[in-house]
Amino acid sequence: CHCRDDTPNGYTTLDTHRSIETLATGEWIRKHKQLILTGATGTGKSWLACALAHKVCLLGYKVQYWKTARLVETLDIGRADGHYLNMVKALAKIDLIILDDWAMVKLKGHHQQHILDVLDDRYQKKSTLITSQLPTSNWHVQIANTTFADAIMDRLLGEAYHIQLKGPSLRQREANKSNKEAKSNSINLAF
Repeated sequence: CHCRDDTPNGYTTLDTHRSIETLATGEWIRKHKQLILTGATGTGKSWLACALAHKVCLLGYKVQYWKTARLVETLDIGRADGHYLNMVKALAKIDLIILDDWAMVKLKGHHQQHILDVLDDRYQKKSTLITSQLPTSNWHVQIANTTFADAIMDRLLGEAYHIQLKGPSLRQREANKSNKEAKSNSINLAF
């Protein structure tokens, strides 16, 4: 992994391996900080998020993992069946929420309000971990309304640690390794 050198004010860049060990202590959750993991497809963002979640669960923190698109769909259902406010209140009580694949789809309409409601109730009270393939500089345009974009970005990035993961796709590397092993284990039968 590699940290950004050009992070805007409000970020704290982290020094990779030592920082990951520090994050595993859960201190950032106790301080109600956000964690942003960015990087290309396959660089290990979701894996690292889940590994950190597992570690902090062992420390007694409550964690929920959500694909961002599924969270807004679930909140849509909650709005339709009258459970929306209870869902948002329940999310506000979780020590750490992971929003995986942030900004893959542009937030529009009431989805912007859903995300703002969740983040606003958690701001400076609980922690949120975001994974995204997009650099944070591209997030603002992924939120349709600029007022919502400003408010959401302020809550996400205001007190956030940021790690940018770089390198080749771990999935591709594993696939290449498996293909090589399969070729070396193959038997040619000639009749």
